[in-house]
Amino acid sequence: MNDKERKDYEAELFGNVIFSYTDEMALADGVLHDVAKLSRHDVNRVTSAVYAFLGGLENDADISKPYRELEDSARAAYNRAKDKDLVEFTYKGNRFWMMDNETGGRTIMFPEDY
Repeated sequence: MNDKERKDYEAELFGNVIFSYTDEMALADGVLHDVAKLSRHDVNRVTSAVYAFLGGLENDADISKPYRELEDSARAAYNRAKDKDLVEFTYKGNRFWMMDNETGGRTIMFPEDY
């Protein structure tokens, strides 16, 4: 499904949008964190809960190693997945989702973050 088809489908399913929360707003609010500089694949966002899980809320914490391990788990699950739109995987005993975002990248989140 291309972007236009997806938007048409969503409009038919949900009706007119009354409020939209953009990627830019979520970054400014701290709901999402930009991890593009750490990414070796196409993941460019993690939720604040995932960022905290990785230790990112500690003062000057370097989350590059745990982030790359998480991303490697996500990528392995993506390669096995039949449905690439929403990929479910586990890392260190926790359940995660990886899904497309509006920037053309992917976001990693806990299911409860959705």
